Amino acid sequence: FPVTISQVDDAPSIILSKSAVSFLEDGAPEFVSIYLTDVDSNVGCNEITYLPSPTLDIAISGAAPNCEARLVPRLNQFGAESILFTYNNGLSVSTTLSSFIQGIEDDPILVPSSFNLSFLEDGSSQDIEVNIFDPDTSSSCSQLSFSNNTLADLKISQNIGNSCKVTITPRLNKNGLEDVKLSLNNGRIGEAIISLSITAIDDAPELSFSSSSLSFLEDDAPKSLIVYLSDVDSEVNCSQLSLSGHEKNFNQVSVPNTTSPCSLSFDPQKDVFGNGVISKPYRDWET
Repeated sequence: FPVTISQVDDAPSIILSKSAVSFLEDGAPEFVSIYLTDVDSNVGCNEITYLPSPTLDIAISGAAPNCEARLVPRLNQFGAESILFTYNNGLSVSTTLSSFIQGIEDDPILVPSSFNLSFLEDGSSQDIEVNIFDPDTSSSCSQLSFSNNTLADLKISQNIGNSCKVTITPRLNKNGLEDVKLSLNNGRIGEAIISLSITAIDDAPELSFSSSSLSFLEDDAPKSLIVYLSDVDSEVNCSQLSLSGHEKNFNQVSVPNTTSPCSLSFDPQKDVFGNGVISKPYRDWET
């Protein structure tokens, strides 16, 4: 008797090389082999579908039956989920892959609005914004500190959430190049470096006196005046001091060739009296 066997379209088969994968947060990718077959139809790896994952970026490549899924943890994402892979060519088949990403606490990230600042010696302050990013831990500007700042003073002048305004002021008579470290400690430590360049400016010398005036009697004995010289940028010497306006009232005033302080002796001329102002300009090799 005749026997008839009617064709039945078999469902495709999809088999994973592993049933579960695990990662560290922001860690390396994992690869899962997918064996895809169908005895009745041609199949393609690019026809495997899956729902978008909140924690993983997924890409499928290869040529059937040897397909491969590449799974990459998304930045700062962690947790467990199930990923359903489906193949449908009229008949549908699915399989599930379990995924677990272990959370890792990240270091805070500091992002200054400028990494390089230039000043003149004794110049004006400048402000920068320092933004704090930390997806895992609460942070604030009060946790921000500064180090290696010998040329400038830094202080937090405004605090708005995780945005900190930092005011940078050159220190008196300081110049040069310096890398200042910004640090934030909220249990973990984040750091950033800003580079400072302070251009030297030659400061004028300064003079001060032991007395603002001298008083004599007519034909009086000589009196001394102490002059103090200072210059933060240059060597100073009493011989660089000169006087004017004294000629009509005093004999020659001797200027010693010594370092500061300078002792000047004023000897009144005979039979001369009255008031006067003596100008005491100072010059060094820089001015």
